[in-house]
Amino acid sequence: MKNKTFVLSDESLNCFGYRVLTDGIDTAQFERNPVMLYGHNSDLLPIGRWTNIRKEDGRLLADAEFDRDDPISAQIAEKVDRGVIRCCSIGFEIVAVSDDPGLMLPGQRQRTVTKATLLECSVCAIGANRNAMVLKHNSTEQTLRAGDILHLSMELYIENNTDMEQKNTLEQQVATLEQQVQDLGNEKATLSQQKSELENKVTELEGKVAELEGRLEAQHKAEIAKLLDTAVADCRLGEAQRPAWQALLEADFDNAAAALSAMAAPQSLARMIGNNGASTENLAQRWDEADRQGRLADIKQNDPELFQRMYRERFGTQYTEN
Repeated sequence: MKNKTFVLSDESLNCFGYRVLTDGIDTAQFERNPVMLYGHNSDLLPIGRWTNIRKEDGRLLADAEFDRDDPISAQIAEKVDRGVIRCCSIGFEIVAVSDDPGLMLPGQRQRTVTKATLLECSVCAIGANRNAMVLKHNSTEQTLRAGDILHLSMELYIENNTDMEQKNTLEQQVATLEQQVQDLGNEKATLSQQKSELENKVTELEGKVAELEGRLEAQHKAEIAKLLDTAVADCRLGEAQRPAWQALLEADFDNAAAALSAMAAPQSLARMIGNNGASTENLAQRWDEADRQGRLADIKQNDPELFQRMYRERFGTQYTEN
C-alpha cells in the first residue's frame, strides 16, 4: 500500500497561542534518524520511519513508512490506512522567537517561533497543533496538553504552570465544551427544521405527481373511449367487441390503436346491394359475414331496410321482433 503523507507542521495558530514558522524548522538532524514513534513514547520501539521529508506551501510534510513486520506497528498502520488514526505530532527544540507584530496572527497570545530544531515526530490519536506536543529545551522535556498556556521568556524556557493556572485552564475548557454542546444543540435544531421542511416539500411534490398521473390516466381513458366510439359509429366494431378491444388498448395502446385504425369500415347500403339491387346469394353471404364480425345489431339499428332484406334472403322469411 502506498505510504500516507502527513502534515507534520504548518504555520497556523495552535491551541497554546503560538505558531512555528515552517521555513525556520531545521530538519537536518531529524533526517539522519527519522524514526517514527507512537504518542511520543520513546520507551517503546519505533513503529516505522519518515521518508520524503519536504516543505511545501508553508507546510512540513513527510511520508509514513510503517514497520509492518512488527505486530504493534502493523496494527497502528492498519488504523492509519482505514483513517481511524489521522494525526501526528512533532517534538522540537526552540532556537529563536520573535515579538514582531507583523508575524502575529489574530488571537495569538505568545511569541512566534521563528527557528526550531526538529527532534522527532509521532503518530498519535490527537496531535499536530491540536493537542499533545513535546517541546524540548535545555535537555528538559515537557508534554503540553490541550488548554495549557505556554510561557516563553527571553531565555527561551517553558515556565511550569501553577495549580491555579491549571484550574483556570480546566474551567476554560469546561466553558468551551459547554458552548460547543450548546452550539451542537442549536445546529441539531436547525437540521431538524430543515429536515421537516424537506419532508413537507417531498409530500407536496408527491401530491403534484399523483395529480398529474391522475390527469394522464383520465386523458388516456378518454382517448381509448373516443377511439372505440368512432370504431363502433363507423361499424368497424360492434358493441359486443368493445370490451375486448378496450382491454387491448389499455394493455398496448400504440399497437392496438394502429390495428384498429387499419380496419376498413364496412360498405354503405348502396355499395352493398348495388344500384340495381344485389343477388340473394350476395345478401345471404353479407349476413354471414356481418354475423361473424358481430355487426348485425349495428346494421339493424342504422340500416333497418338492409337488415330486413339480408334476413329474408338468408332465412327465407320476414324478420319480426319477438
